[in-house]
Amino acid sequence: MFAAAARGTAAALAGTGQACGTAASLLGDLAVAVRRTEDELAALGAQHRALPAHLMTPGIDLTGPAGDAQRRADVLSGQAHEATSELKRVERRIAGEMNALTDRLVPRLAGLPSCALVRKIHPGTGGGGGLAGALSTLTAALLVGPDGALTPVPDPTASPGAVHRWWTGLTTAQRDALVRADPRHWGNLDGIPVLDRDLANRIVLPQEIRDLRAELQQRFPEGEPGRYRTTYLGYGTGEVRTENPAWTAWDDLNQRLAGAASIDQRLHHGYLLIGFQPYAGSGRAIVSQGDPDTAAHTSIFVPGTTARLGSIDGDIERSDVMGGSASRSGAGSGTFAHVTWLGYDAPPTVLGDAPHLGWAEKGAPLLDGFASGLRATHAAGGRSHVTVVGHSYAATVIGQAASHGHRLEVDDVLMVAAAGAGVGHGWLGDDGTTVDDLHLSGPSRGHVYATRSRSDPIRWANDTHLGVDPTRATFGATVFGASPGTTHDGYWKDDTAALRSMGLVIAGRGPDVPPPTDDQRLGDPADVTFAPGS
Repeated sequence: MFAAAARGTAAALAGTGQACGTAASLLGDLAVAVRRTEDELAALGAQHRALPAHLMTPGIDLTGPAGDAQRRADVLSGQAHEATSELKRVERRIAGEMNALTDRLVPRLAGLPSCALVRKIHPGTGGGGGLAGALSTLTAALLVGPDGALTPVPDPTASPGAVHRWWTGLTTAQRDALVRADPRHWGNLDGIPVLDRDLANRIVLPQEIRDLRAELQQRFPEGEPGRYRTTYLGYGTGEVRTENPAWTAWDDLNQRLAGAASIDQRLHHGYLLIGFQPYAGSGRAIVSQGDPDTAAHTSIFVPGTTARLGSIDGDIERSDVMGGSASRSGAGSGTFAHVTWLGYDAPPTVLGDAPHLGWAEKGAPLLDGFASGLRATHAAGGRSHVTVVGHSYAATVIGQAASHGHRLEVDDVLMVAAAGAGVGHGWLGDDGTTVDDLHLSGPSRGHVYATRSRSDPIRWANDTHLGVDPTRATFGATVFGASPGTTHDGYWKDDTAALRSMGLVIAGRGPDVPPPTDDQRLGDPADVTFAPGS
């Protein structure tokens, strides 16, 4: 674990010559210290897990009256508090030792010409946080370049392009050591090549699945709690039935586990995991069928309201269906990659959360960074055709990511069943907002597409503070038809009009998208801008 990472860095430093041998020796000391404290933590963890056995204190009858049960609870609370305090003391001591070793390391490196250390790293300041983040940051900060000089890690504010340039300047052994030392960090960093991110997240995924299962078992040893509880308001006043908070917590953990398990199954069938943060928000993951770094055409599907890790399998299915439509479109030569991007926190509820713009404002820079990362990592600096697809609220996220100071590095945008385009003030009517207010890799006019079924209830939410309706004529998007009767979640059913058009756009054949037929028109023909040929 930490010790192995330190030993690996020590070996790398030792190989650069006698000047860096001092650094190797000191990191070796660090490895010994961490290895020793790892053993202590393991022993303490075993004691902590064994607490229930120690609670069989003489004189306490577990089947006796409430007083004995209360005394048992007091013993449990006291011993748990003592164990937690001891763990914290050990962690503080480890951090102290690491600080001391770092203080010894930096001055010795500063005067060595072949070991140019750019900045001093202290434990606790690393990206991962805690002891793991401390050692991984120290390890990364002491990378030795091909010329024998130490190479600093990128600044946290570095662009995906800068991250990629730094990464490709490392040796294969250095990249591999970094991935194995801190896979959670490198597996989610934009600018790291897709296959390296996938390798890192494949290390993390089984660990997280085990941790989620263990947490479920520990917190809910008797299984699923009752979903509802009844509160009596008093004699003659009735009762209130509410959702049991214990069930809500159980369901949240269970959904995260289910999503992680479904992703694990996908990985056995050729999918790539290029982002995984099961505890962030409602759970985040980025899954791809095909490698975006080598594909000629890449689609990025962003799901909308209520999307969470537990529902990602259905979102991946939608990506796959669009991929199939693109492949059938006759796009000619070129490979495809279809990414499901659940890399933000979607609004969890329709009525309480989806009407608010804040979810999109927070998700926009994350989507912007991801798209920029794909541009930076595409093989040999070549250019792929990238389409981003947003369903429902996700269209607002896309609009925000392409405006308000952002430039979204994609070629085409598909807004499907959108409440708002993320720009403009829909409630003001025609406020002059157009597709030209969206900033893409190239021109936005002619590259923003929108559809909404006449039977989709989302139309009652159009032109709100989530932005203008993207099917509005004055906005200037290319509107394409959806089959009559299409519901809000029905745009991906086999061989629908909307699905065929989405496939054409993803395959780079946007100009071939047909106009809506008479039964697909959204009301008065003067109210929409139709696709070319109408």
